Amino acid sequence: QTPAEFKEDLSACIRLLEDISGQKIKTYRAPGFSVSEKTKWVFEIMTECGIENDCSVFPVARNHGGYQKFPVTGPCNVSVNGRILKEFPVSTSSFGPGKYVFSGGGYFRLLPYSFIKSQMKKADYVMTYFHPRDFDPAQPLISTLPLKRKFMSYIGLGRSKEKFTRLLIDFRFVNVREAVDQIDWNMVSTVVLE
Repeated sequence: QTPAEFKEDLSACIRLLEDISGQKIKTYRAPGFSVSEKTKWVFEIMTECGIENDCSVFPVARNHGGYQKFPVTGPCNVSVNGRILKEFPVSTSSFGPGKYVFSGGGYFRLLPYSFIKSQMKKADYVMTYFHPRDFDPAQPLISTLPLKRKFMSYIGLGRSKEKFTRLLIDFRFVNVREAVDQIDWNMVSTVVLE
């Protein structure tokens, strides 16, 4: 999308969700974590549309996005032209020279639970994400998907619900609204984007 198309689409979605829920929409997550260094203009548009919190930064390369050079690994402020947005990037861990994601979606389904649990235990911050399809082994198979995408879409579906149940037993989670209230935003890093 162009910046104008994104703003029009985001504004329409916010109005619709506010009409349905009767509540102010303050938090956003870009589809497919599609925000990248090339599309960092979305942060300013989000603030213009009244978004205060964002969960769109995927700080590792991916097929259609990924903000590899995002400089912060935990909650931070993003400052764009004097406007501030509270950011919750997806959690990563390091192995050798690289970073990897372990806490959601296909990564959660692919990796052994013992590994995920160990990464979460040693982390100060974990942002995780799931889709309904991550727990549906009976979902239709799309045969035309490229092999890599097919692998990432269907790997581990038979065990994911059990892993998720264990995760909920082993850890305490809060939603983004609660996390916003628990963080002292004056004490976190600020990423200035131009």
